[in-house]
Amino acid sequence: MSAILPPSERLWYRHPIDRVEATWIALALLWCLVMFAMMVGWHVWGKQNLSTETYRTDPSQFMAKAQDMVDRYTVRTETDEKIPVVAPPAGSDVYLIARLWSFWPILELEKGKTYRLHVTAMDYNHGLSIQPININIQMVPGFEHVITVTPNQAGEYSVSFTAIDDGDGTGQQLTAQLTVPIHVRNLNRSPLIPPFTNVIISRGETREVTIPVHDPDGDPLVLRAESGLPGRPLPSFVTFVDAGNGQAVFQLAPGSGDRGNHSIALFTTDDGYGYVVMPLARDR
Repeated sequence: MSAILPPSERLWYRHPIDRVEATWIALALLWCLVMFAMMVGWHVWGKQNLSTETYRTDPSQFMAKAQDMVDRYTVRTETDEKIPVVAPPAGSDVYLIARLWSFWPILELEKGKTYRLHVTAMDYNHGLSIQPININIQMVPGFEHVITVTPNQAGEYSVSFTAIDDGDGTGQQLTAQLTVPIHVRNLNRSPLIPPFTNVIISRGETREVTIPVHDPDGDPLVLRAESGLPGRPLPSFVTFVDAGNGQAVFQLAPGSGDRGNHSIALFTTDDGYGYVVMPLARDR
């Protein structure tokens, strides 16, 4: 008997199996069981799998919830179509609608915060793809997918929607694709003022001291200087300039009568808060 010619006996399966053949059959069966177990385990523990909830939904009710979110949390509009940009609070339910030639609204989420993202299609099947992390969901009219998301990196991301028709009896399906941005905002962090050592300056001497202030989020900063003694003005020989771009400039020109130790407090604000005390002393 060969692999090409038919077996000489019709009841070939009654022949004893060779040890080599039995070994390969056992290995193949074992590998199938391993792959099956990996498929189940990958769904449970694999981070690329979405643990989504799926429910039947009524399009009008879903639209009403999305409209309520837009009415409450719209911060601006973008694109020529004036699509609202929505910045919902952390932990809230966020709604995203897919429909032919229109996907609504644009979401602005906060880094490190968790949201429940509800998505559905209003007309045809749409494919939702969140890039660059390559999350893909098939959106079907009448069904609502709920995804728990926690953005872990600030920036602008895109959601690509693909609409596919049924071919209308032609046997050839047509597709259309539209990309909608999702903004992820950073948590606001306090500006940073570097530590600064004492400045010793003599009477009649002039000096300019610049302190660079940094904001981790790149927000514009407002700087101000006050006396380190509550209720007292800046020393008369000190001129403070907020030079912009986080540059605090102190111009020092002590004269007679300015001998002693002086302290200046430098403040910087965006919607965080930073503080440092810069001691200034003039020698004898």
